[in-house]
Parts: sequence; structure tokens; C-alpha cells
Amino acid sequence: MTAPVLRSVAVALLLASAAIPAAGAQNAWRAYHNARFGVSADVPSDWKAGREPDNNDGRVFTSPDGAGSITISGRLVLDSLTETMADEQKADEGENVTYRNKGARQAVISGTRGNTIFYRKVIVSCNDQILNHLVIEYPVTQKQAYDALVTHVAGSLRSGRSAQVSNCK
Repeated sequence: MTAPVLRSVAVALLLASAAIPAAGAQNAWRAYHNARFGVSADVPSDWKAGREPDNNDGRVFTSPDGAGSITISGRLVLDSLTETMADEQKADEGENVTYRNKGARQAVISGTRGNTIFYRKVIVSCNDQILNHLVIEYPVTQKQAYDALVTHVAGSLRSGRSAQVSNCK
């Protein structure tokens, strides 16, 4: 390659890496675990944790620029599991759903709400008594920069022993 071509490639790589938020490329991850519902997932280490809610159902993490958020939480299954999973696949008001995937024990829905992309994943745990939730929201304009983050965090979502349910397996 010639020097001008190498320079152009270097500039393109530099610009591409600058577009990735701190939570993207070479970030360190930290595990968040909620003892009440047994849910855990990785979050970028530079994201700010919000206050633990009084009911201890989870936590919200905010990106360094304040534009994105990750919510990891749990809740009890109050209706039949079939009804609950169907409700998890419904769009909220104002949402344009672009992706749905439902299995026997998990569901994913994502799309847009105005200028925001949302991604919601739920997994069933503790003998079908608990729903473990992951919600990621970020600006549409930052989609490309967030793709790897969403993939990593969603892949790290796990259920585990719950302090809420005594016979949790």
C-alpha cells in the first residue's frame, strides 16, 4: 500500500473508534447481581449505577454521556406464564417493533420509540416464578456504536438463586 492509502486507512480507523462510546470497544465490564431475584448481567465499568430502589428489584445504569441506559431487574410471575410471556412481547404505546424472538423460557423485543432504540429481554427462572429483565435504551443516532454493547450485555444476562423464592433452582 502507498503512504497516502495507509494514512487514509489510519484516519478511517481513528474516526470509527472515536464514534464508539466509552462503553463500546475496549471497555472493562463489571458484573451486577441482584440477590432478591437472582438476576445478573455485565455492565460497562464506566457506566453510573443509579440508586437501589427501596424494593430492591434491580438497578439502572447510565452511560457516561447520559444518553443510554441499562436496566437489570426481576419480578415475580403473577399470572400464568403463558399470559406473562405474551405480555412481554407486546409493544408499549408509541413503540415501533422491528424484532421479536420468543422461546419457551425467554423473549426479546426491540425497536424504536421516537428517537430512541429499545431492547428488552426477559428470561424465566426459579421454577417459572421469576422474570429476569434487561432493558437497554439509547439514541437511534448511536445504533452502530451500541451494537456490540447490546450483544455483550444481552449475552451475559443470567438467572440464579433468588432470595425472594425459597425453592429456586
